[in-house]
Amino acid sequence: MIKLEVVPYEMSQAPTPPSPGIEGTVVRVFDLCADADSVNETSSWDADSESSASEADSDVIVRLGPSRKPQQLTLSTLLSVPRADGRVMSLGSARHPEECVACKFHSTARGCFEGPLCSDCHFPHSELTYSMRRKLCRRRDRLRARALLLAPGGPGARGAGAEGAAPAGRGVISEDG
Repeated sequence: MIKLEVVPYEMSQAPTPPSPGIEGTVVRVFDLCADADSVNETSSWDADSESSASEADSDVIVRLGPSRKPQQLTLSTLLSVPRADGRVMSLGSARHPEECVACKFHSTARGCFEGPLCSDCHFPHSELTYSMRRKLCRRRDRLRARALLLAPGGPGARGAGAEGAAPAGRGVISEDG
């Protein structure tokens, strides 16, 4: 299995050394291009001389950008991320315009911390006002909470509690007090 470490080219001005403590890995730094079919390799190190290029179709572990929680993706998923104006958008942009949720950080001065791994859409949404974006986010959060309560194994699917207890998600209001 070949393990790849992929970072955007602008974040990798100097080559990064192989990850310590991982044996038999091939660490490569790629430049993500505007063309979805091409990825330019900028540097590589072989920690295991027996690794061959024929293993390129193996499982791939991809780390992209300065994420707080490392995410693992296949290289084909990474290459399928939408692009616009020569820039890589985000994983959430694949649902644009039907089911996407605009990223509230992408248009700020600092930009989105997750970059291309963001689950929200990075395409321009100029038609949405700030209040409309908040409304959509609240609606999305309510739907997620409802789905969590109704999902098997979710908070609403727990075994029966104490007798007379309020159903999950509902508070008990006493008129005596």
